[in-house]
Amino acid sequence: MLRTSHKLPFVFLAALEAVILITVICMAEMLVRNGALTFAGDEQTIIYRSCSAALIFVTSLFAFGFYNWEFASGFAEVLVRAAAAYFVSCLAFLVLGYVLLTPTVSAWAFAGATVVSAPIILTIRNIFLHHAEDGWLKHRILVLGVGDAARRLHELEHGSVISRFAIVGYLKCGEEDVKVHASPVLASPGEVKDFLRNTEIDEIVVAVQDRRGNLPLDELIEARFRGVRISDYQTFSERVTGRVDLEAVRPSWFLYSSGFGLSSMQRGIKRGFDIIVSLLGLILLSPIFIAAALAIAIEGGGAVFYRQERVGLNGRPYMLIKFRSMRADAERDGVPRWAGQNDPRVTFLGNFMRKTRIDELPQILNVLYGDMSFVGPRPERPFFVDQLASSIPFYNDRHRVKPGITGWAQLNFSYGASAEDARRKLEYDLYYIRNVNIILDLLIIIQTLRVVVFFQGAR
Repeated sequence: MLRTSHKLPFVFLAALEAVILITVICMAEMLVRNGALTFAGDEQTIIYRSCSAALIFVTSLFAFGFYNWEFASGFAEVLVRAAAAYFVSCLAFLVLGYVLLTPTVSAWAFAGATVVSAPIILTIRNIFLHHAEDGWLKHRILVLGVGDAARRLHELEHGSVISRFAIVGYLKCGEEDVKVHASPVLASPGEVKDFLRNTEIDEIVVAVQDRRGNLPLDELIEARFRGVRISDYQTFSERVTGRVDLEAVRPSWFLYSSGFGLSSMQRGIKRGFDIIVSLLGLILLSPIFIAAALAIAIEGGGAVFYRQERVGLNGRPYMLIKFRSMRADAERDGVPRWAGQNDPRVTFLGNFMRKTRIDELPQILNVLYGDMSFVGPRPERPFFVDQLASSIPFYNDRHRVKPGITGWAQLNFSYGASAEDARRKLEYDLYYIRNVNIILDLLIIIQTLRVVVFFQGAR
C-alpha cells in the first residue's frame, strides 16, 4: 500500500523550522525597534513582518530542496543548500524592501536572526539526519527485474553511508537470469497485487531489459491509480546518484527524456550572469592576478599565462587561458599527457596554485569572451577528445553546452586522469546537461567553495 506518511517528517520539520524562524525574527525585530523584548504597541506590525520574513526564508529552503529526501540526506549538502537559501532570501528582502517598497524586517533584525537561527536549524537537521537510516524515513521501492540493473540497484542500496531508499522486494519478469541475492524475490506477477496491498511502497522501479510481454501491466496500472510512483531504472538511478548510468543508457533515452537544454530566456540569463560575474571577478580578483603573475615570473617557470587548445560548444576549438603551473618543457616531445598524482612536471608554485585553483582564474577571460560559462563540463584537449569519443559512447554529447570553469562532475568526482575516469565524469556531465537550470548552476558555484577550501580533486 502507499505510505501516506512518507513526507510527514519533512512537513513536521518545515513547520518546526518556520516556528523557530518566526520566534527568532520577532525577538530580533523587537530588540531593534524597541530596545527590549517587548512589542511596545507594535504587535501587529512586528508579527506580520516576522511571519512574512519567515515565509520568504522557508520558501527559499523549499526551493533549494531542503524538504526533499532526494537532496537532504547529507549534512554537507544541507549546509550548502542552507547557505544558498539564506543568500536568496537576502536578495528577496532587498527586492521587496527597495524595489516593491514593501515593508520588511530591518536589516539588523534579519542579520541577528540569521546568526541565532542558523545553528539552531542546522542542529535540528543534524538530529534528523542522524536518524536517516531508520526505515520509516527511507523511500521504499519494489524492483521489477532480477538482472544486471536490479543488481546495480542492490549495490546502490548497500554501497552508500546513508542509503536514500530501501528495496522491499524484486519481481522476476520473463526469462531474466537472477543476479540479485536478496529476498523477497517474487516469482510471478500474480504475487504483485497482494504484495502491494500488504507492503508499504512509495515507488516501483522497472529494471527489466526486455519489457515486451514481461511486465504485469494490469498490476502496474492499478498501483499507478492508487498513487504509487512508477519509474524506469535510468530515471530512478539518475535521481539517486546524480549521474547517468552509461551501462544502461540507450539512444531512445535522449529522445524521450525531459530536459536537455535551456530556453532562450534561460540562456540569456545565464549569459548575462556570466558577463556580470566575470567583470566583477576580474576587478575583485585583480590583486590575486597580479600576485600570481609576479610569483610565476620570479620562480622562472616560463610565460605567466599558458594557452592551450580545448574543445568547446558544438565541438568548436578555442584557446583556454590559465596561469602556467608546469615547467615550460612539460611536453617537449609534443605528445599530450594526462596530469598524474604528484606530477613531477608541476612546479612548486604550480602545485599550490592547482590545489587552490588559482591557476584556473584566467579562464574568467574565456567566460567574458563567450567561449566558456562559469558552470559546465570541463573542456578537454582535441587529442584526448578524439581518443575518448572513439571508445566511450555519447562522449561528444557533452559538447552540447558550453564548457565551464567548474561543473557537476568536478563536485562529484576526482580529477580525471584516465579513460575510465573520463567515462565516469561523462556520467555526471550528462546528468548536468539533462538537468541544466539556473538554480543548479547556483548550487554548483556555491558548492565549488567546498572543493577549493578542502583542496578536493586537485593534481
